[in-house]
Order: sequence, then C-alpha cells, then structure tokens
Amino acid sequence: MINDLRIPGVPTWKYVDDTTITEIVPRGKDSHVQHAVNYVAEWSSCNLMQLNAAKCKELVIDFKKFKHHFESLVVSDKNLTVVQNAKILGLTISNNLTWNTHIGEIITKANKRMYFLVPLRKAGVPSSDIVNFYCTCVRPLLEYCAPVFHHAIPSYLSEDLERIQKRALNVISPGHSYCDNLARFGLKTLQSRRETLCLKLFQSILSDERFSNLVPPRHKASYNLRHLRTFTLPRFRTDRYKRSFIPAMSKYINSYF
Repeated sequence: MINDLRIPGVPTWKYVDDTTITEIVPRGKDSHVQHAVNYVAEWSSCNLMQLNAAKCKELVIDFKKFKHHFESLVVSDKNLTVVQNAKILGLTISNNLTWNTHIGEIITKANKRMYFLVPLRKAGVPSSDIVNFYCTCVRPLLEYCAPVFHHAIPSYLSEDLERIQKRALNVISPGHSYCDNLARFGLKTLQSRRETLCLKLFQSILSDERFSNLVPPRHKASYNLRHLRTFTLPRFRTDRYKRSFIPAMSKYINSYF
C-alpha cells in the first residue's frame, strides 16, 4: 500500500512510480524546490522505496533575457542532470515550450506502425478492415494529448501530422486523392479531429464548476451587438500564452458561438 504524497504549497503528481514536482520562481526570488525533493526522498524511504538519481532529471524553463542561475538539485548526494526535454506521461515538454521534439517523436512511432498496412493490403484484407487498423493503432498516436499542442504548433508541423494519414490512405487505396479517400472511408482530416477534441474538452471544463477559475470571466455587455462575446479576454503579453489551450479556445468560442 502506497500512502498519499502531499507537499504543502508544491504541486505534485504521482503516477505509480513517476513523480513530477513543479515550482514557479518569481523574478528575483530563490528556488525552494530542493526542500520538496528532500521531502520526496524521505517519503520514499519511509515507504520502502528508493529514488533512482540516474533517472531523475531537472528541466528549467526560463525566458528572461538574463537567465537566473539555480543551484543543482541533489538526490542521494548526486547532482541531477539538467535536460532540454522531459517526457511526462508520454508528452515531451521542451524547455522552450515548442512542440517540434514531441511531434517528431510521435511521427516516428506512427511510421513504425505504418509498415503493417502494406502486408495487410498484400494479404488481401478488405480496405475497410485496414482503415479500422489504422484508426485503432496509428491515428491515436498522432492525437494523443492533442488539445495541449494543437493551437501552439505551426502549420508545417500540422502538415507533417496530416502527411501520415495521407500516406496511410494512399497505401490502403492507391490512385485516389486524399479528399476522395476521406469521403470514401468516412474519415476527417487530423486537424479537424483535433479541433473537435479541443472543443469537447473545453466544453467539459465549462460544465464543471471545479474548473470555473481556469476560464476567463463571462463578458457582460449593457448594450446589444450583432455578435456578443462570451468571454472577456485579457491582454496577452506573449504569443506563447495566447496560443495555449484556454486562451485559444476562449477566443475561438468568442468568434464562432
């Protein structure tokens, strides 16, 4: 039996044997995450577990012009390695908050499974069954955690993802255009599916009172307009924040609903 791990004032997530600690360090302040690391190490020892310092990594996200120097984190008298990318539950997060590395990794995984489409077609398996295999074993890789990165990826990364589905349908049904194959098998583009997933997730957030503090306040107008805004959007200081999930979906709802 594993006891609950709770560190006062520090967001902590524990997934079986994978624990992530985050800390926001205000400008000019010192980091106190080493205290949290010590707490986790002590908690693990009390529960007959031992942290593997070789697998513990440190990811620093800092966009200031003059970078802040943080002391190295220590686990079992070993300094943790500072990395540029860290994988959390299958999602690769980079220290510059871009998604090139993550998209490259999921495309590599999808390409490995794409190989099975060719022998299935050569074996005479019906096209509809091969499409079901693609939708079950390949497409989920391309859509995993899609709401997190959909609004933040540039068009060329979106096209790289779409190219996987184009190639898959070309293998299953050669000689037809991408649009014809989509209509023939009743599929949608990956970009359209990601938009649907984002909208579904955002609507679930709106319907749950526990997450009401995550979305911008409702817009209240004292006069009638042709199109009333749903949310009062704040002024975005960076495009990075503007393209994150909550601001991007709030703007989307204002524009189309």
